[in-house]
Amino acid sequence: GPQGTVALKIARKTADEDERLLLKEEFSSLSNINHPNVVSVYDFGTAKDGRAFLTMELVSGRHFHRSFKRPSKSFFAALSQILRALHHIHYLGYIHGDIKPENILVSRKGKAVTAKLTDFGLVQNLGVTAPAVLKGTPGYMAPEIFTGMTPDARSDIYSLGVVIYETLTGRSPFDTGEAPAIIKDRLTRELEPISKWVDNVPLPLERILERMTRTKPENRPRDALEILEALRELLPEDSLSGIEKTRRPLLSSSLVGRRRKLDRLLSLVKKTSRSRNAAALITGPPGIGKSRLLKELKRRAQLEGIYIFAASCTASRTRPLGPFSDLAQAEQRELGMQAAAFHEEKISGHEQLIRQFEVISKYFSRISEELDKRLLIFLDDLELGHRNVQSLFQYLSRYCRTRHGLACIAAANQNLWADTSQEEFEIELIELQPLSKTSTQRLVSNMLGMNVPFKLAQLVHRYSGGIPLLEEETVSWLYRESLIMTGDKCQVKWARIKERKPPRTIGAFTNLLIKGLKKEELDLLKKASVVGDTFETEVLKALSGRSEKKFSALLRALRSRKLIQKEAGTAYSFTHKWVSTALYSKIPREEKKVMHKKVLNTLESIYPNHYYQLANHAEKAGVRTKTVEYSLAAARDAKKTSS
Repeated sequence: GPQGTVALKIARKTADEDERLLLKEEFSSLSNINHPNVVSVYDFGTAKDGRAFLTMELVSGRHFHRSFKRPSKSFFAALSQILRALHHIHYLGYIHGDIKPENILVSRKGKAVTAKLTDFGLVQNLGVTAPAVLKGTPGYMAPEIFTGMTPDARSDIYSLGVVIYETLTGRSPFDTGEAPAIIKDRLTRELEPISKWVDNVPLPLERILERMTRTKPENRPRDALEILEALRELLPEDSLSGIEKTRRPLLSSSLVGRRRKLDRLLSLVKKTSRSRNAAALITGPPGIGKSRLLKELKRRAQLEGIYIFAASCTASRTRPLGPFSDLAQAEQRELGMQAAAFHEEKISGHEQLIRQFEVISKYFSRISEELDKRLLIFLDDLELGHRNVQSLFQYLSRYCRTRHGLACIAAANQNLWADTSQEEFEIELIELQPLSKTSTQRLVSNMLGMNVPFKLAQLVHRYSGGIPLLEEETVSWLYRESLIMTGDKCQVKWARIKERKPPRTIGAFTNLLIKGLKKEELDLLKKASVVGDTFETEVLKALSGRSEKKFSALLRALRSRKLIQKEAGTAYSFTHKWVSTALYSKIPREEKKVMHKKVLNTLESIYPNHYYQLANHAEKAGVRTKTVEYSLAAARDAKKTSS
């Protein structure tokens, strides 16, 4: 326990639930990390006035960028300590997520210097899907985080590189201005050599700093150990002592094997200015990479200055045009959309349906004209949407041919109109095939951060069938089971792999992920699947019937197994959507109705104005009167907000 004076970190009197949870997250993360260059945490609790607090090691020191002006001996000593701390947390399976000068404290005692990494409120597990909300400090965030890619150890390395650059030059390497321009600059421009601004920078530091701040993660050092080795001559002699070198953290894979498809889609999108062939449907089996391709296309389109509307489809009879309702709700304050018509309980009659389609299409066209920008509509999981959504996509594809600046791209598990001539709607079909063995080798190399033998790629390809999602899960499984070692080179335990054999289906990986869960953990996960892919902690806690302490412990256990991840505010989501789907599908129909009724009752008491969610759960609980009531309330609410 602590001896003497401790630091007290306490929530503001005006703090909301989100801030309280942030403190709890920080305590939970730091409790698992024990390193001399990471601030220690002691206790978490609630004060008499209800504010959350944590007690931690008291560190007296200055922020990193105010502690050094040149690459001195003490600078390299502090840098060595921070790199060792980063290597340790990455080895444990975490990323810090908010490396900046203010979160590195430097203290001095005589000639000795000590650096401590602090503020772990945004820490994440390595290898989980990137959340929809941006986390971190924009001036130091890695470019891939802006695009929705999954952060990994190299994201922290980029942030540390920016901190070093700013510390030695005395200036931020990025210009200020409008957010879109800043993001485009970050995604496309490499930093100028530090020697342009600072004299007498040691060449090894200049070279490694240039690599640390590369825009593409695959061009950076794979981990902190690689930086320590590159700066060996400049760092204290003990900088590499006691460091784990045989098991380095897994990395995120970039998009592989889809270059031609991506180029074709980009060409399609760029044609929107000429209004021809402006609609496409991406098809392929689950896990083939449709969503990943859409995400990369979205990133490229944004760099072209194209305005994006993006949504995923879900099955619902109460909201036949659900995704467009969501888009309207998200944009109506900024763009003044009249959304009420899209929230009707039923859409009756062909003429009424076509009128709805025309209103929506004209709205998108008007927005494109008002913004003076091309507009791209993304729809994921189209096969799950109501048939009216699928018909609307066809209508939009025709409409795009007669309007400049509009394009519509959707993804589905299969061609939804196999019996209809594609030429009738001019929807281009983009079929994704399994990866080749060569592409598989690139994917595995990306994840391990080193060149791998083709034999390993063949093995991964054989077990996964070239399905990217299964390939990533196969590599992760081999890594977790210590069947591949990632030291200076890739070492594979072939004999043990033959004995063990990786899972071969998404269902098998799902079973593997939930295998060994305690009954109470599995029960909570099932309840979360009923609430939805994303769920508020208050709702899930009420459903669980657990105490605050027990519920928090269950959440931490599920996070540590990478089954759920933190989202914006007080929300969490499933790390893998297919885990949620698999758990939900195994619940008997009558039990589902009972559980949806409980969710409905809970929402009514906690979020009585969340009409869309209330209508959805009322429908699935079979409570028809409330389904109609909340659907109409949602329509009135949308109309009121729009006006």
